[in-house]
Parts: sequence; C-alpha cells; structure tokens
Amino acid sequence: MTEQPADLNQRFRAAVDHFPSSFAIYDRERRFEFVNAAMLRETGLEERQFLGRRDQEVFPEDLTSCYLPALNRAFDEKRTQTIELSLPSRLGARDYVITYIPQLDAAGNVERVYGVSEELTQQKRAERLTAGINGVLELLATGGSQSAVLTALVKMVQEQCRGVVASVLTLDETRRRLRHGAAPDLPAAFVREADGLEIGPAAGSCGTAAYRGERVISEDLRIDPLWASYRPVAARHKFKACWSQPIFSRDGQVLGTFALYPDAARGPDESEIHLLESAAHVAGVAIEHDRARAALRRAKEEAEAANAAKDDFLATVSHELRTPIGAVLLWAKLLRSGNLDPEGQRQALDTIVRAAEDQKPLVNTLLDASRILHGRVQAELRPLALAKLVREAVAAMRPSAEAKGIELNDVLCEAPALGDPPLLRQVVTNLVDNALKFTPSGGRVQVRLIQQDNAAQIEVADTGAGMSAEFLPHAFDRFRQGDASIDRAHGGLGLGLSIVLGLVELHGGTVRAASEGPGRGSTFTVTLPLGGGSAGRRGNR
Repeated sequence: MTEQPADLNQRFRAAVDHFPSSFAIYDRERRFEFVNAAMLRETGLEERQFLGRRDQEVFPEDLTSCYLPALNRAFDEKRTQTIELSLPSRLGARDYVITYIPQLDAAGNVERVYGVSEELTQQKRAERLTAGINGVLELLATGGSQSAVLTALVKMVQEQCRGVVASVLTLDETRRRLRHGAAPDLPAAFVREADGLEIGPAAGSCGTAAYRGERVISEDLRIDPLWASYRPVAARHKFKACWSQPIFSRDGQVLGTFALYPDAARGPDESEIHLLESAAHVAGVAIEHDRARAALRRAKEEAEAANAAKDDFLATVSHELRTPIGAVLLWAKLLRSGNLDPEGQRQALDTIVRAAEDQKPLVNTLLDASRILHGRVQAELRPLALAKLVREAVAAMRPSAEAKGIELNDVLCEAPALGDPPLLRQVVTNLVDNALKFTPSGGRVQVRLIQQDNAAQIEVADTGAGMSAEFLPHAFDRFRQGDASIDRAHGGLGLGLSIVLGLVELHGGTVRAASEGPGRGSTFTVTLPLGGGSAGRRGNR
C-alpha cells in the first residue's frame, strides 16, 4: 500500500473513515493520497484503485470534467472551492456539494488538497426545488407562453436531477393522442416520433400513463412489455428507462404527461418521485392557465365580434327603414299641403301603403326574434303531416325562386311528427329564403324530407355562396352575417337563422349548418322527433 502522509496519524484516519461523507486527500501532483470508507462505498471501488492515481485514471472523462475545474482552481488559486453537481453512485445519480480545501506549507505553496463530497440533504433539495418552481411560476405570472413555461420547467427539473432528460406531452382535443409540449434536450427525431402518440394500455410509459391516469415506471426499456412496440425507437436513441407522471387538471382530467429519461436502467428514488410529481403539478397549472388565457382571449374576441355585429345590424335596420320612411314623410307632407290632384293623392296613398307593406316583414322578423329571445313564444304541438306542410311552404317560395332564375324543387317522404304548423312553416320558409338569398341566378335549391331512425329530417341545400369554416359555428348567432355587404344587398338582418334555431328547439329538435367552403353551397338540416308522443304546449328553452 502506498505510504500515507507523515502528518496523517492513525487517529485522524480513523475519524475520517467514519465520516458519512466521501473524503479524499490529493498530493502536490494532484494524485489521491487517501480516500475514506464512505467514498469507497459510494463509488464501489477499492482503495488500491485510487491511491497514487489522478481522477482521470479512475473515472471517465465525462464525469471528471464536471468537477476537475474546481479542484484545479483550489490548487492554482490557493482558495477553497465549492460546487454543486450530480454524480453517479451505485444507487444511481445523486446531488452533491463538493468542497476542495487547500493546505498550504510554510512557504505558502499548496501541499495537499482535502476534498469533501456531501450528498445534498432533503431540506436542501426542497429549497432548491422550491426556488426552481418559483422561477417557473414567475415566468407564468409575467405572461410567458405555455411553450416557454414548459421549457423552463423541463430545464429546471434537469438541473435539479442531473443525469436525466425530461419532456412534457399534452393530450390533444380528441383526448386520444399526446402532442409535443416541451423537450429541449431530447433528440429532435424522437420528439417527432413521439408527437401524436396514441394513448393506450401498452403505449410506452407516457401513452400508458395518460391512458391509466397513474404514474408508470419503466426501469429497463429493453425488457419492459409496455415498450414492446417502441423498443427499436428506444434503442435508436439510447434510452435506458422512462418514468412518466400524468399531468392532471384541477378537476382530475388528464392533461398530458411529464416524463424523465435517466441515463441508466433503473427506477427513481423517493426524491426523484417527489420531483416528478411536483413538476407534473406545475405543468398542470401552466397548461390550465394557458387554456384559461386562450378562453378569455376567445371570449373577448367573440364579445368584440358581437358588438360589431350589433353595430352592423343597427346600420342595416337604419338602411332598411330610412328610404321608405323618407318616402312616407314626403308624400304625407304633399297630402297635407292640399296641392295634389286626385291622381296625385292616389299615388301618394299607394306609395305610403306599399312602403308600410314592405316594412312589415322586417318588423315581424324583429318581433319574432325578440319574442323568442325573451321566451314569449309557445309551440302548440299536435300530430301533423310534415310532408304536406313542407310542400306548401316550398310552393309559397316558388315565385321568388322563379323571379331570380333559381331551380327550386323538393323530394319528400311521409314523416308524421308532432309540431306547431305555423312555427314549422316559418322554419322552412326562413331556410328556403336564406338559400335563395345567397344562390345566384341559374343555381339550385333542393328541399328534402327524410325519415331516419326515430327522427324526421328537413334538409335545405343550395349551390350558392357557401360559408367559411370559421363562420360555420356562428351561423345561428343573432346579428352574425357571413358577408355583411351581401346580406345588406338582399335586405338581411342576420336574424333569420337565429329564429330558425329558436323555433326548432321549441320542438325538441336540432338544426345544423354545413358547407364545403365559400362558393360551394350550404346545407341546413333540421332534425325533429317523429310523432307518437303526447300533444301539448311547449315553451321556450
């Protein structure tokens, strides 16, 4: 055995041998003179593998590069150096505080350096974790995007638990697939492969964790059955293990997963599980916060759109009323002047009556919308022949279609239903009128009545202007118009379809709109329960 330093007496050696922390002494040549029992336990090496050798001869370069700069500074600067880092042991990667203390001789030169490696205490880990989480939450509170916050969280976790790489996957709107959230240090190819992973009972660690709603620990990906289908992927990217924790919302819904990929085939210790749980909790806060912020933004945009729609509506109503009211006032003043001959008087009265008649549909539309909105419409339900009602409504609209040069036809089957005839007739009339309004000359509007399962369906399809995907969800909103300039040209108020929705819901039915896009026509489908129930009165929803 290499001779020990002269001043290292047996009592000192016995004392440091019982230190719970690793302890080593380096000579002037930066070679090991002494290592205690704790260091041998931590590394799993024997004393003879240390003494007389430098760190580079004992440990791999990727490990020594983490702490040798601090040791060299202790020799070169003759000052104590302290660093925090994660080092491997037989029990897995652990966090340590390493202190190098130089001992100077009488001439002021470094005679030896004492190295003490202490594992971080639970309290110290908790303090570091709390500080890291606070930093992530501060980024969230100051408006950081979800991507930025999750990336910061992943990096914080990797700093807290060196020797692992972390990632976040979020569950998409279908709740069937996981999408990339944050993984700044995972291979880009793996990120692409994992994006869109379908969750299931054997979908790797993350897909299974999201499916089960519970933590999944895969200690060795070479043999874990959950990775049977993904083993080539793991081997290609040299992944050894994966620990995945579901991310939950406040109401217990799975939002995604937070995963750690350690650099060895092993399971997590208690502190790593705590870190994984804490990170998943913070990720849940970040995801929910971002979704709430997006919902608030959408609500603001919708409120602004609604206000703009109301402004457009008021402008439209003003436009519709101004011209006829102007004509009525003009002819009324001429009548009052007494200067009109009998023919002029007749012309004045005809103009006043025609202007009033022209405004009657507009006023009725406004009143209908108001009555439905305030719950003042009731449906008198009774058995009726729906085909006959639809046929009559279509026939009443045929002159309008012929005037525009539009083909209007119907294909009807017998479908008994319970309904209020005037209200259902208004539904069909409004839908056909809407189709005619947006269909150019030479186009076609078809009305179909079919019986499907336990429901009757009235379908009004046209070859007209169509609707964009963005507008479709708002087709039945009050005041909303796909193209305000087109609506005004046809005297539209943006109320006809909202009235249809209200009347259909009074009958316990539904109505939906479909279109393949602008210029590709639209289809409106009303679904009503078949007859057979009890007749009676039904009020507003």
